[in-house]
Amino acid sequence: MDDLSHALRLPKEVILKFSFNNDKYYHRVEMKKKTGGIRHIESPLRELKAIQRWVLRTILDKLSPSVYAKGFVRGKSILDNAKPHEGNQYVLNL
Repeated sequence: MDDLSHALRLPKEVILKFSFNNDKYYHRVEMKKKTGGIRHIESPLRELKAIQRWVLRTILDKLSPSVYAKGFVRGKSILDNAKPHEGNQYVLNL
């Protein structure tokens, strides 16, 4: 916590505030789907989004995903995910 607080140049109390009261720091919007249903969108408020972006770019983007990961990996597609399952009778998608 100390390292993150120092790196973000934010007091620990601010980080804890966002960590434990996270429902208060998201903007909720309902959007109609083309199929007729409703999609619920929750987007972080500006300050929380800035923290999340910093963590993503400074920490998470530098980590290598598992070789088995295909989703949300740059340069990978749904075809890359499907290829190892080609010819299988069943595929469990969770």
